[in-house]
Amino acid sequence: NTFIVARKEESKGFLGYASFAVERDHTAYLHRIGVIKTCQRKGIGWILVSWLLDHHDQKLKLEVTSDNQKAINFYYGIGLTLTEEY
Repeated sequence: NTFIVARKEESKGFLGYASFAVERDHTAYLHRIGVIKTCQRKGIGWILVSWLLDHHDQKLKLEVTSDNQKAINFYYGIGLTLTEEY
């Protein structure tokens, strides 16, 4: 697993993170993403996902449970689409 973190330049504290693995076809498989509550809805999650897309040929896979509406809304809100449901 690999981690990327978001932080303010002048701060050592983390604002958010993403944990992912890279698959054979260079797709990033997102395991977890998190942003501290006080920094949510400020674009930090989008920055983390954008970094993954930019560095992995615009390929990103993830799973989210159907009852996690907050996550589903976030992913749809940043332009991701559902490709498979099970």
